Amino acid sequence: MRKIILLFLVLQLLKVSARDSDIGWGPSIPTYQNIYVATTGNDVTGDGTISKPYQTLTKAKTTANILKTSSSNGVTIWFRGGTYTIPTTVSFTSADAGSTGKPIIYRAYINENVIFTGAKTVTPSKWAAYTGSTSRLNPAVSAGQIQECTLTNLALLVSGIMPDMINDVNNAYYQYTNLPGVYWNGSRQKLSRFPNDYPNYMEVKTVVTGGSSTVSGVFQYKTSISELYDANMNRVSGREAAWAAALSHGVFFKGYWRCNWGITTLKATAIDLSAKTITISPGVTLGNKYHLPTGDGHEPYYVVNLLEEIDQPGEWCIDGLDGKMYYYNPSAITTSNLTISDNKYPMFSMNTAGYIQFIGIEIMDNLGNAFNLTNCNNVQIVGCMIHDIEYDAVVINGGSNCGVLSSNLYDLGASGVLVGAAGSVASPSNHFITNCHIYNFGYLNNIYAASINLAYKNIALFGAKADHNLIHDSPHPGVLHGGSNNLFEYNDIFHTSKCSDDMGAFYCFTDSNANGGNILRYNLMHNSLQGDGIYFDHFGLNDKAYSNMAYQLNRAFLFRVHWNQDVDNNIAYKCKQGFSLAMAFPGAKATNNVAIGNANQYVKLDGTLDASNKTYHTMNLNFIDETNLNFSLLSTSQIFKDIPTFVNFPASSVGLYIDSYRISKSLPINYKVNSPLSGVYGS
Repeated sequence: MRKIILLFLVLQLLKVSARDSDIGWGPSIPTYQNIYVATTGNDVTGDGTISKPYQTLTKAKTTANILKTSSSNGVTIWFRGGTYTIPTTVSFTSADAGSTGKPIIYRAYINENVIFTGAKTVTPSKWAAYTGSTSRLNPAVSAGQIQECTLTNLALLVSGIMPDMINDVNNAYYQYTNLPGVYWNGSRQKLSRFPNDYPNYMEVKTVVTGGSSTVSGVFQYKTSISELYDANMNRVSGREAAWAAALSHGVFFKGYWRCNWGITTLKATAIDLSAKTITISPGVTLGNKYHLPTGDGHEPYYVVNLLEEIDQPGEWCIDGLDGKMYYYNPSAITTSNLTISDNKYPMFSMNTAGYIQFIGIEIMDNLGNAFNLTNCNNVQIVGCMIHDIEYDAVVINGGSNCGVLSSNLYDLGASGVLVGAAGSVASPSNHFITNCHIYNFGYLNNIYAASINLAYKNIALFGAKADHNLIHDSPHPGVLHGGSNNLFEYNDIFHTSKCSDDMGAFYCFTDSNANGGNILRYNLMHNSLQGDGIYFDHFGLNDKAYSNMAYQLNRAFLFRVHWNQDVDNNIAYKCKQGFSLAMAFPGAKATNNVAIGNANQYVKLDGTLDASNKTYHTMNLNFIDETNLNFSLLSTSQIFKDIPTFVNFPASSVGLYIDSYRISKSLPINYKVNSPLSGVYGS
């Protein structure tokens, strides 16, 4: 146990002690008017100069609104190194805007690490040693390892109480409504669960009563050794007696009850140890929908937010009956190491604001989003690090010319950047997500949480782009898209669909063919054996996918309802399926595509496949460097002989690039390794 705790502490220190080394501070160009803020400053006696700085962003924002009228090129607010707590939402309106050529810039002072955190400290004296019955504690821990704090002492802005049902999709804020975010030295702590850690889970044995939205479901759980997987898979059971004793405290099961792309958390209402059954609150019909009524005997689930399952440092739960939070703290709680976020709203909310920039700042630890932009123009987040946000990092609705550039977004409860309706055919939105590294997202919302979501499902977004991004490690999608005339190019995407399936690195589903005209080109999708590549599930009118590369995926290119779409000049290599295409719909076109060494090269869902599409099996087609995933072809490749017009894949241009904000780039250590498959992902 001592080794586990020491390893935990080392990982925490590594995470919080170093700014992302690949992100710089950008050019040091002062504006005519400059305001300085420091953690040691003073809003009353300070004057905003470098020698007498202010202390808060709010004071600097107010001053900037005064000074901007006398500046020829805008106002820069320089934050000196340190951590600034922003526990409630900071709002920006048109009154806080800059103007053309005169932006308002919020940025880190050069070579100094600036952190904006949404978490607040917890007074150590509010915590006490565990006072409850030791019979409730996990056998792996002792009473001395668990600390408790009453909810009234925490004074949370959220209730801390879970409802009887929580659905991952269309949830109001985040997966576990009303629970706070908990951080140790800035690193997110895990809600207690059994079994511990992804990808471990239990499985339903059989469904007894399917249930519905109004009727409780009942299932039988697995118990015997013959029903369980081996120890290496850790799909275990055997804790039902402890859960039965804790029912009045709230026992919650999170599971894929019906399909592998739908997750719901449900409260247990009864556990019968003789019949080996669990009854859960109404919400969904239990059992894999393809094997009703009893299911397939493999529906995964696990227990969350229960004191009985706190068994490792960093785990916590909130017990509604006790009115307490319990925590297995790694060491003694101080005024700085344990923080909690309970602001379920954005850290920064901008409405009709314009010409504002955030540069070089680390933004972390908030229960809600980091940024919400509504009807804004020319608002840019540049060279920033946004992480440990319990919901979406950046949400943009309406407006124009807003986006995220050369930033790192990671460890996110839901999506990276979500863009809603904006622009028109005549006036494109020009929103953008460019040169960003987005990874480890969707740890709470395990389905349909994307690195980038441009107008998924019938949303009128016109003329946005996502380009040169490095995207990886998600439970479900890579990029979700819809809208019209949007551009996706030069993105590098891997390790998607690590838990759920029937999903692509790029995925589109619309309920009508009103959207379309999107272009997907020059994207590399790889090493996601449970995930697909470019997947048009429904409609996507006039969308075009060309010169994309798919390597070691499930289904490389899947077009189910293929209306007036153009699939041209793509390569599928060493995938389970190369091209799965519906060709009988109006305007369907698939030409000059290349399938190489896939288990199934071409799957015709319907219609006739054009003869220009080529199939290769064992021949060496002369990629420049397959080992390092450089899939540009040498000029001697047979493909150029068979398809003289074939356009080479531009491998050297794909992914991140160096600029004044992204000062270096290196690939993750798991870049060329196939992702682990199957499992329930978050906490």
